[in-house]
Amino acid sequence: MTLVLRHGGNALGQAKASDASINLAQEADFGILGLNLSPQTCRVVANNITTRVEPKVMEVLVLLARAQGQNITRDQLTAACWEGRIVTEDAITRTLSKARKIGTLTSPPAFRIETRAKIGVRLVPSGLMSEAWPDSEAGPHKMVRSDPVDEPLLFVFPFENLSSDPDMQFFSDGVAEEVLTRIIRGSRLRVIGPTSSFQFRGGDKAGAAQALGATHVVDGSVRRAGNTVRISAHLTEVATGAGLWAQTFQRDLGDIFALQDEIADGIAQALFAKFTPAALTPIDTAIYDLYLRAKDLETTTERQLVSIASLERVTQFAPDFADGWGRLATLRAQLRMNLPYPDRAEITAQMRHDIARCYALDSENREANYANYWLTPPFNDFTEQERIICRALDQENPASDDLAIASFHYYNVGHFTKCHRLASCARALDPSSWAVSINYAISLWGIGETIASQAALRAHVDRWPQDQHGTGYLLLVSFWLGDWAEVDRLTDPKRLAQFSLREHSGLLATAVAMRQPTPGNRRFLFETMKARTEKLGSVDGLVFLLSSLMGMASEGYDAFGQSPFGPTGHKGDALGMMGFRTHVLFTPANKAGRADPRFVQLCARVGLVDYWLTTKNWPDCVDEVPYDFRATCLAMRGTPKDRFEF
Repeated sequence: MTLVLRHGGNALGQAKASDASINLAQEADFGILGLNLSPQTCRVVANNITTRVEPKVMEVLVLLARAQGQNITRDQLTAACWEGRIVTEDAITRTLSKARKIGTLTSPPAFRIETRAKIGVRLVPSGLMSEAWPDSEAGPHKMVRSDPVDEPLLFVFPFENLSSDPDMQFFSDGVAEEVLTRIIRGSRLRVIGPTSSFQFRGGDKAGAAQALGATHVVDGSVRRAGNTVRISAHLTEVATGAGLWAQTFQRDLGDIFALQDEIADGIAQALFAKFTPAALTPIDTAIYDLYLRAKDLETTTERQLVSIASLERVTQFAPDFADGWGRLATLRAQLRMNLPYPDRAEITAQMRHDIARCYALDSENREANYANYWLTPPFNDFTEQERIICRALDQENPASDDLAIASFHYYNVGHFTKCHRLASCARALDPSSWAVSINYAISLWGIGETIASQAALRAHVDRWPQDQHGTGYLLLVSFWLGDWAEVDRLTDPKRLAQFSLREHSGLLATAVAMRQPTPGNRRFLFETMKARTEKLGSVDGLVFLLSSLMGMASEGYDAFGQSPFGPTGHKGDALGMMGFRTHVLFTPANKAGRADPRFVQLCARVGLVDYWLTTKNWPDCVDEVPYDFRATCLAMRGTPKDRFEF
């Protein structure tokens, strides 16, 4: 296959990567994600600054770029860049090291060069949002992710509690999770999230790691007596069972952060990765215990309030502990989502305070960034939401939570392709996470994989039956497929008595109208939606989706097109993370709704048109509709926006 690297209209490498030696004088200029390279002059331009590189380094870069993500063996490397001469490993290593530094001239780095044991080296554009290498089938603009299968993927087990007090298990788990967090933040190593890895205790640990695709396992034990802690940790290769690193530490608990950094650094060095620890202020042992007890995300309002009260004490007695402020802001965000809109003012002010304190101590704190996203209104602030998620994705090693929230953002602005790619990456790191699970399932529907989406949603709902959002989506997909057996299962009165649909209860009437779409049934449902809209005084995206599902998209715009979008403070307002989000407008079931130019007017009212025109990140539907989508957006740019009052 002939490979072509395109950037700015230039083409690189009309020959295969394994062809004869590189001749820089015959190579055209090319670019990689913000870097412009000129082989003939051995110059690299990044941020308008020109850097000269050694010819040998440029030859290596040209060869790796020409390969477009494919592996280059040592023999191919020496044949192309050293003309087959005998060359030492040190010379190759030094040259590759200098080539790697070229990738760091941009922020974030434009590319990384991976050394793959017994396979070779390859160049991979950095960042999950990057346009990766084209191939003969996908074409140069298809978004794909580089294959990570040969990169280390760590599985961190909860550390075993060897103390006599069984209540110390929370401390053992907390130490392991903090080590995991430090690895994610301080290195480029990929780590399976704690939601997935911490569900395994005892038993066949290697089998559990293999089930999640991990290449390496981190395990350990903790014995604590008063203010002294003894921690043993070891790193094992899953495929061979070989121990790669092990160490035992005995320290005063006042050194716990330094100790966790030492463990993370030992793991990183064993995998030939650089580890850069974050600066943390030591805190009192009792306060750290309180933080570990309160740091888990809670599922009920009562437990959330208890954890928030504990974290308020943590921040009171350790005001310079950034992670305490970050976790407090995150728990408040979780509680805030399910509060009635008129009751949110106080907790919103508290979150702003917590986030500001956290950022002042740690400008890259992931928890604060997560909470900051949920402070933005569900519509009209899409550009600000993207700035927040890019702040997370621009870090060297995005965690599963970063990827999940980014996928959530992109399906709300109509980018289901990006949404699915990010959701898939998040799922590879933490498949047991609630947010990752539902984002992935919805993203499948968005890209047209309806059967797979229904299966993923069914698995999600079976695991979290109380999730009314997941159940609502599963009902919508089942309506779309005509799977009435699944609809019957979800709407069984016994199930509904235990797991209410809450604000999605209107889908019960939709089930009747969709199963028997007589004019009378459709009209009854439509009038029911009109009555509910008049009662609430506003609409959300679901009324337009349901109108489209019933073949009444035009009537939906006639009836609801001028109703305010957003909550009014009524008890029937949609709450939770899905409340008044715009994602339903872009599902396959609303194709008829998007075919009407009034769809663009609705999008203008909720701030989507401004987002698209500002960022040029057009939605997937831009070429689907029977009108000029971009021109219609431009014409609607001055449409008054609906305000989010809460």
